[in-house]
Amino acid sequence: KSVDEIRNFFGDDTLYYLSLDGLIKATNIPKEKFCLACFTRKYPVK
Repeated sequence: KSVDEIRNFFGDDTLYYLSLDGLIKATNIPKEKFCLACFTRKYPVK
């Protein structure tokens, strides 16, 4: 779905997304503590 379709679905005036770095910074948790594979497609495989 497009941003406009999602915005309209929720009945909002605006819709913005956080960058991955912005999302991590908002948590105040070190980046190394997260598995980011769903976002980066870099899966930790041993």
